[in-house]
Amino acid sequence: METVNPCGTDRMDETLSLLDYDKLINMADSAFVPTPRIDITSLSQQDLIAQVESIVVQQGIPLVIENVVQGQNWDQELLSPSWLYKNYRDMEMSPRDMDTKDDLPNWTLGKYLDYVAENAKVPSPQRLYGKDVDCPSEWSAYVAEHLPSYFAYKGPNDVMPYLKEELQPDNLMMYLGIGQTWTPGHADICASHGHNVMVFTEPDSSAFWFMAKTSDKINAAALWSKHASGIASIDSDNYFCPVSDLAKAEFPVYVVEQKLGDFVLVPMESAHQVINKGGLNIKVSWNRSTATSIRYCFDNVLPLWRSILKPEIYRIRAMTQATMLAWTDRLKTNAESLLKLPSEELHRFMSDYKTILGVFRDMLIDDWIENQPDELEYPPEQSPDQLEHSRVCDFCKADIWNRWFYCRQCKEDPNTQIDEEDYSGYDICVKCYAEERTCIHPHEMIFIEHRPMKAWIAMYTAAIEAFNSFIQNHDSGFASEPIVFDVPRDLQGPKISPMTIAYNKYCRRKKKEASLYCHQCKALKNTTSMIWCGCGTKYCGQCYYNRYHENLYEHMRSREWKCKKCLKQCNCAQCLRKFHKGASLEVAIPEDSLNGDTKTIYPEIMYTFPGDNPKNMGNILDERFVGRLSQHNRALKASREKGEQSGSGHPHEKDAVSHSKKKCDLSDLIFASPRKKGKLELPDQKVKETKEKIATQEFVQFLKRLDYQETLQTITNDLKADPHTDPSIHTQVQQWKLLLSANPRLGSVLSVFEQEVDPLLSASTSTGQISKAEP
Repeated sequence: METVNPCGTDRMDETLSLLDYDKLINMADSAFVPTPRIDITSLSQQDLIAQVESIVVQQGIPLVIENVVQGQNWDQELLSPSWLYKNYRDMEMSPRDMDTKDDLPNWTLGKYLDYVAENAKVPSPQRLYGKDVDCPSEWSAYVAEHLPSYFAYKGPNDVMPYLKEELQPDNLMMYLGIGQTWTPGHADICASHGHNVMVFTEPDSSAFWFMAKTSDKINAAALWSKHASGIASIDSDNYFCPVSDLAKAEFPVYVVEQKLGDFVLVPMESAHQVINKGGLNIKVSWNRSTATSIRYCFDNVLPLWRSILKPEIYRIRAMTQATMLAWTDRLKTNAESLLKLPSEELHRFMSDYKTILGVFRDMLIDDWIENQPDELEYPPEQSPDQLEHSRVCDFCKADIWNRWFYCRQCKEDPNTQIDEEDYSGYDICVKCYAEERTCIHPHEMIFIEHRPMKAWIAMYTAAIEAFNSFIQNHDSGFASEPIVFDVPRDLQGPKISPMTIAYNKYCRRKKKEASLYCHQCKALKNTTSMIWCGCGTKYCGQCYYNRYHENLYEHMRSREWKCKKCLKQCNCAQCLRKFHKGASLEVAIPEDSLNGDTKTIYPEIMYTFPGDNPKNMGNILDERFVGRLSQHNRALKASREKGEQSGSGHPHEKDAVSHSKKKCDLSDLIFASPRKKGKLELPDQKVKETKEKIATQEFVQFLKRLDYQETLQTITNDLKADPHTDPSIHTQVQQWKLLLSANPRLGSVLSVFEQEVDPLLSASTSTGQISKAEP
């Protein structure tokens, strides 16, 4: 991922000059505080783990365990660059060029170590960071053997191993850093717990860490977004915040100068960044996922990452399912061995098991279809995948757990991990489908599941019975009430499930329900993109987003929803006259509540004209071309201004000032190809086909689906703002009026055109003629 330089070279030089631990901690009026430290040689393993649980897990504060290497006499001959060069010099790697932000291909570990040796002799060397390098198996085994098993990668306190091996990502890495190389601000993947031990340093080498505690993630996100000027965020992993800016934070920033033997523990969702100083240092880094991190990730991280189209990588839902099944089997078959554990460890296991059960129930709720018979009207097909949970939503990049929607006609499948010829199409997750996302074949999509809901409910019921049996039949000292589970009562959450909304939309498409008119914009819309309450007043998703800054999907999930008209909050002209004597209503723009100032991408793309991306066909705006019209007129205006200044404009816009030649008409805009490299391209063949359609009833049918109010408003605004609007619009509007008059259902639209557009066209034509006569 491309890294954004911290506000220029001057700011980086400033940061480097501040890399002195005592100066940072003693900086006046700064947010910097020392990170807590404990010595591994001065505590028993039980006390050490208790400290970690209290500080890192419960309080969410970073911690350094020192003396890990020296205090335990680690093998420094093994953990050395010379050993790496001798045994792994041919291992492939891609160092990061900190100046160009590129990962360099075709490098080996030996070549990089040679570069490091030469680097010390060069006054202004190229800065290459050996990040995310595969850790040698000898090193990983040695580190695991010499640290408590509590911290082990894929050890007893890590739920990742419960996943099938094909689904497990590798995150045990080695980092070879030299001075002036850095890792930008980020939080570890899927709220996992971070571990980083420095196993080798040259005499003058160290690494400076700047970390926020878990509860300050939102504040850190706002700080990163502010200083990155909107071009990056803490969740995009591509901005290093200058130290002087971090000093002004309104939350504590924990500072560590990591040296040989320092074992840094990073709490889940801790925003942090690292910069290396001096010569070569080598760190071994890994992450662990626990029940606590899964719960936090499911509630907070996954919704955010889906909104910015960031892949999950860790397959949290599949991991939850696998963990529940493994722990259920452990309770059933090895209950006596659990009772032999220390009480703290047993209580932690039972608490974690209860947490996993809660997450799995929420997964069932999301996939449950409410108020439906056992035999669905349109039942799902069974997935042919041999490897369950291997698919990814082709739009939002979220992992697909059990149910999804699929199009065989689409052959783009960049994310799936398996190669099935019959299933190499387009995958859409339940939530995307519920939010009106489909593909270019909305009526051809099919509903698929890995296993029937009855099977998952049976698994969950068995897990609950195992939990209840253990706490009732064994004196474990774990205080908990038995878990009660009733179907369907306990599968109906406070909101309507995404699967319920998605399935209802699926049924409507299968039945090909007639379109309905939106109360707000008066346009004919698909029922799948509309909502109405008991009063029968219908609103489309486009109006809710454009006019109220609200997501229709969230309203669809409400169990006690009332429309804007019933709430007397509708800002259409009719309701303003009826309820507010014609006065306008202010509409508040809500702040992003997901993660501070981290800007979500999903709504922007969801409400983007589908011509900009073929995969946007089927979204809420699949029946609009207004964005294209505005884009075209802006392009014309910019070209005219450029032409007036330079005497020549874009080759396609040379006649824009004189209006002596016709460039394109409104029908061209409807079928215009996406803009490329900032220019609007209009294929001649497509224009020709469009003009032929103008004289046909097929184009009349297209007009029926347009958002007339938005179209009218756009034309009106353009005519008012620019008296030099292309005169061909006059001819085109007349063509529209002829088509409208041929269809009685569109008579009201025709009258609006005559009342609103004709006077402006007359004024525009007069103004254009006067302008042409002037020198």
